[in-house]
Amino acid sequence: MAPTEQGSSSGAHRLVALGAVGFLAAATAIAFGRVFAGHGATWKLLAAALASVAVAGLLERRNLLVATIASAALLPVAVGLLVFPDATWYGLPGREAVTAIREALERVGEQARVQVAPTAPLPPLMLAAVTAVWTAAFSAHALAMRAGSPLLAVLPPVALVGFADTVMEDGARPGYTVVLLSAVLLVVFADGLRRIHQWGPLWGARGRMASTTGHGARRVAFTAVAVAVLAPGILPGFRSPSLVDFSNSGAGSVRIDPFVSIKAQLERRDPIDLFQVASMDEGGTPTPAYWRLYALDQFDGSTWRSSDPEAQGGQLLDTPARLAVAFAPSTATVHQRYTILTDLGDRWLPMAYPPETIDLPFGEIRFDPELTAALALDSLAEGLKYSVSSRVVSPTPTQLDRVTIEEPIPGRYTFVPDSVPPRVRQIAETWTADAPTAYRKVLAIQNHFKAPGAFRYSLDVTPRSDTNALVDFLTRSKTGFCQQFATAMAILVRELGIPARVAVGFRPGSGSQGVFTVSTEDAHSWVEVLFPGYGWLAFEPTPGGWQNPLATPGSYISPATVGSCPPDLPGCETGGETTVGGVTTGGTLSGKLQNVEGPFRGQVAARRGRDGGFTVPDPGYAVPYGFLLLVLLGVGALLLVAVPVAKAVVRRRMVRRVREPRELVLAAYRVFDGEAADVGLGRAEGETLAEHRDRLWGTVRFSDGHLDRLTNAAVRAAYSRRPVTPAEARDAVRDARTAIRDIRKETKPIRRILGIYRPGV
Repeated sequence: MAPTEQGSSSGAHRLVALGAVGFLAAATAIAFGRVFAGHGATWKLLAAALASVAVAGLLERRNLLVATIASAALLPVAVGLLVFPDATWYGLPGREAVTAIREALERVGEQARVQVAPTAPLPPLMLAAVTAVWTAAFSAHALAMRAGSPLLAVLPPVALVGFADTVMEDGARPGYTVVLLSAVLLVVFADGLRRIHQWGPLWGARGRMASTTGHGARRVAFTAVAVAVLAPGILPGFRSPSLVDFSNSGAGSVRIDPFVSIKAQLERRDPIDLFQVASMDEGGTPTPAYWRLYALDQFDGSTWRSSDPEAQGGQLLDTPARLAVAFAPSTATVHQRYTILTDLGDRWLPMAYPPETIDLPFGEIRFDPELTAALALDSLAEGLKYSVSSRVVSPTPTQLDRVTIEEPIPGRYTFVPDSVPPRVRQIAETWTADAPTAYRKVLAIQNHFKAPGAFRYSLDVTPRSDTNALVDFLTRSKTGFCQQFATAMAILVRELGIPARVAVGFRPGSGSQGVFTVSTEDAHSWVEVLFPGYGWLAFEPTPGGWQNPLATPGSYISPATVGSCPPDLPGCETGGETTVGGVTTGGTLSGKLQNVEGPFRGQVAARRGRDGGFTVPDPGYAVPYGFLLLVLLGVGALLLVAVPVAKAVVRRRMVRRVREPRELVLAAYRVFDGEAADVGLGRAEGETLAEHRDRLWGTVRFSDGHLDRLTNAAVRAAYSRRPVTPAEARDAVRDARTAIRDIRKETKPIRRILGIYRPGV
């Protein structure tokens, strides 16, 4: 075996193969990142993919078991940095990060089931995505570089991209196809180069065949990519509905998860009708309401939860059941008849609050009087019908002004965790500085959110779970959707020592003559505040035109009617104004939910904002070409400097780290051969040292026989049994340096510059 047979040539092939696997991993991360809204998640997945390939490349010469264990050990570090950066300690996952990862693992399955792509980059889903991309990249490297199976190597990445295509509904994306298929072909061709290198050069009647073979391979690759992009458009069934739908956006079981954001339901491309409700008062007047499911009473600093998610502490009642709830004689009754239109994954019963009687065909319910929520013992299947009677509790502003909370009521309804910044309490006190009663303080907070221009409703926000997210929302971004407004108001009210919680359910829906159809786009959350003597009363902090159905003129929600409250109390002058789709309306409603669809019905340019206001149609995920170009330019500039420096350092170390004279001669020749290869004069495969010398003599004018002495020294070091003296080794190093200077003098400048960036050393 010639001394440089495994030198620069094999090193170049290894770098090409490693680059091909890295390109495949990057293409996978970008294509898979479409399942998340925004570009931030895609960049994190791209970083995870490239880091995994880098780890696999560094451990390539180690045992596979050792490399796998090392990669698995580094995966939590990547997860901590990319998903839970605030919980890491100098980049390392500490106890907080481990706890966050454990909690995310407990919730990843549930969120994967209820979220709709493209979803927000919620921590549990990002944890799963980073793990999947990291594992796919490491597996692709192992199969391509270790097992020499390029076709098997592309299976994990293609599986991830196929999953993204399954859950997405963004149609054909030829850009992703070109990038991914190019990466796949590059991996296959890199493996082919490795195999040809092992076989040696092929010779035909006209000389070596490598050039002709390469031209043919490029034509095949170009044809394959073109067919992959153009052929689907002419195939029958393209853009038609799938024969089998594996996504969760169809008309299957639907669930509103109490532990995660309801944003997934609001962003469904095709809203699903969930149930119909016929709701009328005792006089037969249509009566809309919030169709409430349950209440969230525990806040841990970032997430609201229910203290009894399965109503285990509730009462088991036979139906028809009269609930043990006391009401004032003057409160009106609302009768509701529900018909389930789609299988519901939850067993919580939608109903107007507060309920008085429930009649369910199942015969039994579990009722939680503390949270005032009812749970069926069986699932709510399509076609189920049940009845509920509720009361309308709507005290006047004057009545609520008389309610005093002299001291903060202790307990879970006023608890604020220490992780909430003190700035939040300061904001609550500032907003309510002029409010003389507890009711006026709550009203001031609600009206502050709904004041024109103060806050903005939008679904195009990224949920955050760090401790400063609430302060940032209240003071800087001031943009969010219903759940963020409900969270903020409930915490502000609690900071004042007033009991508050978050309610989850549905807005009234659409319909006429007392029959309302409620769909997934009506999912909503609001705030409930406890007033002794009246119970939990609903408040609506979400801006954009949405009002509580009880917000009639003079009600406690909209004290706008003259005489409805004492004139010396602030906040009685007006109910405020609301802007909906550019139309300014009053802050009160006339007995039913304001119709915000009217001017926009049938338009394609705008869609209903589902939880408030109007939003621009989501164009779907788009590749950030401008940003990618800037990144590529930055990487290119870095490589212009880093590559020459790295190659010079590596070559210097190849010579300096050798102490044995024989190995020093061979190292000097390898460096010489690599530098000659930079300008196209490296030793060819199968070419002897003497043949290489003769070919160089025919091209370059060498001085003083340095090339001859170097070649002879390398031959003796490689094949002779005679020991090589230290002086001969030092002479060989000097001869190599002189010979390469002679070659550079005979080479054109442009060729020397390009040679600096040749793969391999």
